[in-house]
Amino acid sequence: MSVRSKTSFAMLVGLSIALSVTVALAQSPFTEHTVKLDDGADPVAANIEDAAWLTGRWAGPGFDGTVEEHWAEPAGGAMVGMFRLVSDDGPAFYELFALAEHDGGLILRLKHFHADMRGWEDRDQTVDFALVAKTENELRFDGLTYRREGTDAITVFLAMHGKEGGAREVTFRLTRLP
Repeated sequence: MSVRSKTSFAMLVGLSIALSVTVALAQSPFTEHTVKLDDGADPVAANIEDAAWLTGRWAGPGFDGTVEEHWAEPAGGAMVGMFRLVSDDGPAFYELFALAEHDGGLILRLKHFHADMRGWEDRDQTVDFALVAKTENELRFDGLTYRREGTDAITVFLAMHGKEGGAREVTFRLTRLP
């Protein structure tokens, strides 16, 4: 290897390390399995196909009942879906959500509804989760992580804010339904 090739290789390695550190600095641990986007940091680059593995119907135990998520296939740069919690007393609440391409990355926007479909958030408000990091089997949003566990299971980690501050992590282990 020539001196010029060695210098070019060293510069490439240095640049790769610098980019890795920059990406790592864009996020901080929030709970054990969730991260938060640091102030002023840009979300990770992604497109809707990076989340296509969420497509389908998923269910499992959670919040003293059964939680269920349905995700439609990607179309037009977005995926839409719903969440519901059903306990022995019937439906407890619902969420409607859209995962969409936004500013070169992905953003998950959702709205909560009581069992009678009265909204929790104001009419023009949504709860937003920007995509902070991704791998082939994991999507880490700001306070929410989806992890693929093979083809028929996902684990969802949610950072829930406490009334006295801080956050606690809630875990849902969901399996694919037919």
